[in-house]
Amino acid sequence: MKVGLPFELKASFGADALELISPGQQGDQEDVLFVVHDSTGVATHLHSIAPYCAGFRCYAIKVTGTTPTDTLDDMAMHHANVIVDCIQHLPGASMTRVHLAGYSFGVKVAFQVGLILNKQGRHRVHSFMAIEGSPFVTQELVERCDTVFEPLVLRSTCSDQGRRRELKQAIHQGAPALSEWMARLNRQDMSPLLFQLLSAGRAGDETSRQSVFNSLAKMVTSLSSPHFYSNCVQKPDTLAHGLDCPVTLVRSNSQHRKQFEKETGWCFTSSADYDVGACTTCTSVDVHECDVSHYNMFSFENAPNLASLLQSSISLATATSPRTRPEADTASTAASSAVVGPHFAPHTQSSAHAA
Repeated sequence: MKVGLPFELKASFGADALELISPGQQGDQEDVLFVVHDSTGVATHLHSIAPYCAGFRCYAIKVTGTTPTDTLDDMAMHHANVIVDCIQHLPGASMTRVHLAGYSFGVKVAFQVGLILNKQGRHRVHSFMAIEGSPFVTQELVERCDTVFEPLVLRSTCSDQGRRRELKQAIHQGAPALSEWMARLNRQDMSPLLFQLLSAGRAGDETSRQSVFNSLAKMVTSLSSPHFYSNCVQKPDTLAHGLDCPVTLVRSNSQHRKQFEKETGWCFTSSADYDVGACTTCTSVDVHECDVSHYNMFSFENAPNLASLLQSSISLATATSPRTRPEADTASTAASSAVVGPHFAPHTQSSAHAA
């Protein structure tokens, strides 16, 4: 069940882009987690972790009609402003510790948001969780972006070439045209992700269905343009500035990753594709594998495990003192997932680049 925004946030900047997942424990506003939407722009499915997040306040950031999506920089700056404005309206704002998480493509957005917040200096990021995604934008992604996001809309097994041409044309025409095209799409041709979104929660009514179509269309048309990634292509081994905080990477196991590649045509099966980068990007990295698919990372079955990892990430970042970031300690308290790590020693080596 969704929890509404607190009264003081409803009229603030970008409040429509926030959904409160958990208010945390009453009177304790020190640790606030912001989970950034995936490539759909929708936040509905992120609420599955709500019953298990009592230890910290948690918001989901979603895409709305006013969210700038012309470039990744624009989107990240908007989300950073939303976070800053949210914190300013919370009790004890000066003591608030910011924690970031991103899901799938949202890892890239959240990483850019973290860089912006750290550069501003007022609300530095204390922990970062990459859930089934890489923070880096590579040249390969930019070169393939015109087709790589089609599986978000159309089932990869769809053999109707006419449908595929229609999809390309709709993407080229823009978000309104793509939204209308998706609304006419047969259920059997829908991607598993689109069908899942339409089947979840409030998406059963027509208004919510249209909201899903609009959000996904806005994201897909933006992500399919090379212009979206302007100035954001990175090489992890040469990245000069990073988040300088503990990082947790959560990914599906190899079996699920191979199945995901088969379903989508995306080649994300090697560990390098999920790596979070060089020593310049973070203080330490924990890697956890879960026995669920990419699409089911926020399923109700996996929600307790995922929330436990989020809590562990926050606890690790605040372990030494109420206002001091811990030293590099990659011990994990989450026993329900397979731990592969610690992955990097602090500031000692660089990793393979991420896709």
